[in-house]
Amino acid sequence: MADPEDVIQTPDAGQEVLPAPRQVRVHQPAALTDARGHTTTFPKVDLDEIEAMSCIGLTQTQMAEALRVPPGQFGRMVTNDPFIQEAIEQGKARGVKMVADALFANALKGNVAAQIFSLKARAGWSDKQEVDLKTTHEVKMSFEAAVEALKAAGIDPGKV
Repeated sequence: MADPEDVIQTPDAGQEVLPAPRQVRVHQPAALTDARGHTTTFPKVDLDEIEAMSCIGLTQTQMAEALRVPPGQFGRMVTNDPFIQEAIEQGKARGVKMVADALFANALKGNVAAQIFSLKARAGWSDKQEVDLKTTHEVKMSFEAAVEALKAAGIDPGKV
């Protein structure tokens, strides 16, 4: 079934028809010349595909493999191309937003785990309990009395 955002509804029957063709953002990264004068050219990439892979959490290595580009070469493309960097960052942001929206919707529907997680993450809630163990009891004892107390407890004061 097609993505609901891409489906065209007919006004009369309300039936699904084929999705509208998607505009592909094909991008040609600039070639790089290293210090020795070697020029590296890079393949064209679909920025929407990179954004979609980033959205679902793929690593750069996984993206490279999916695009059939050697991981090292893809890393250089990412490092040197602001359009690819932006597609990756936009994808990450979109993925985080989707998960946050789903978490929030579940919290509002009464999912207690989602409510607790949301409050811990956003409102500073914590399961930690702090216990104050400070005492104000003062002990006054002479050195000789302390040595005698250690001996009475079976502790050799010379080894302490």
